[in-house]
Amino acid sequence: TLFIAGAEDHRCPPEQSEQMFVALMRQDIPTAYVRFPDAPHGFSLSGPPERRLQRRRLRDRWWDRYLAD
Repeated sequence: TLFIAGAEDHRCPPEQSEQMFVALMRQDIPTAYVRFPDAPHGFSLSGPPERRLQRRRLRDRWWDRYLAD
């Protein structure tokens, strides 16, 4: 499970993602957590292009690693 959070997300507080991340890690489930500083909710759609691209690359690498045939 890949968690990508914005530090300034007030709809889905990053602390919730952190809690899930820790719970999965304790169960030895492959997981990663990335927190973008100063990023609000929805930054993947309306944030700066370089940040959207960075988020997409993270997601694509995760998918390539765990969903590849």
